[in-house]
Amino acid sequence: MNILEQFGLNSDDFASVVENPEWFENTGRTTTRLVAGKEVTYNVTIAGKKIPAYVTLQSAKLTRLSLLEQQTRDGRDYWLATGVFKPVQMNIDLLIDGNRMNMIDLLHTFVKQASGQQDHPREQFIRDLRNMGMNFTDGMPMFFQQFGADFNKFKNAIEAFKSAGAVDAIGSMTNPGRIRAAYAHDDGVDVTAFELGTVDRSKSTRNQGFTDLGDAIFEQFLRVIKFTKEANLIKSEIEKNTSSWSQKQIKDAQEQADKFEKMSKQYTSNWAGSQRRIVQLPNGKLETKDQFDPVNAPCGRFTMVVDGKPVEVDLWSNSARANTTTVSSGVTSILDGKTGF
Repeated sequence: MNILEQFGLNSDDFASVVENPEWFENTGRTTTRLVAGKEVTYNVTIAGKKIPAYVTLQSAKLTRLSLLEQQTRDGRDYWLATGVFKPVQMNIDLLIDGNRMNMIDLLHTFVKQASGQQDHPREQFIRDLRNMGMNFTDGMPMFFQQFGADFNKFKNAIEAFKSAGAVDAIGSMTNPGRIRAAYAHDDGVDVTAFELGTVDRSKSTRNQGFTDLGDAIFEQFLRVIKFTKEANLIKSEIEKNTSSWSQKQIKDAQEQADKFEKMSKQYTSNWAGSQRRIVQLPNGKLETKDQFDPVNAPCGRFTMVVDGKPVEVDLWSNSARANTTTVSSGVTSILDGKTGF
């Protein structure tokens, strides 16, 4: 008689702790944990419409991890951890009218219906996406960040990252600014799971931030098309009016076309999308710039593999799940107190 039988307990209940550990992840309603090889339910936004979806993380690598010292408007200091997973390969299926449709096929359908070219090959569309910088099949980077990161937990993560071969990257920066630590790994360290959060844009003065993968991908796709189209329309006008326009008119039009073309190509390769730069002026007003920057998806927890063993990184302050996994690397930490980098 085993110990379960002695206590009259059902083995099926307790077996779920090992067989389905993701059931017990307590990450809150606004976070989703993606696990390599496992399909998870996920809600996306396409053109403002909420759609049920399924996401499968296929593979990911951690290539960069940094720590910035920031300050709130009321003068309080806090730590901001940032990083890059590169490349990340994911499959995203959407549930539309009760049927599954892959994200690539949804975008392709938009294009085919708008153009009337229903015979446009999927392979060609994948090449079109790649030309836009959206390489879904081979993978893309994902920029991420964690506000109010716990200093000691970041220290543990950096030590594990270093033991996997990451090297100091801050030394190569001409102006590190508020960056207090930055490490990079050219080949990347395998990541088997990571958590995705979301941003409530209504609480942002700029009404920006990552909401979900669908919104990020669709807005990226739309942005590239619109600005590329604008650039080429202006170029066509220049060609038609070369003989009648003044040199100034031609120069101004060309500068406008160059601006649109540049804006169509900025940070298109990022699963978390991009957003137009908005800066706050000294008088408190916001000014929109002709520049797009990568969006950082909220991510405070991920699992990387170092020396064949999983290292659970948890950067959240006051997290219920402590970062208890450590790597004995024999190296001295780059972090020595709050300011000793």
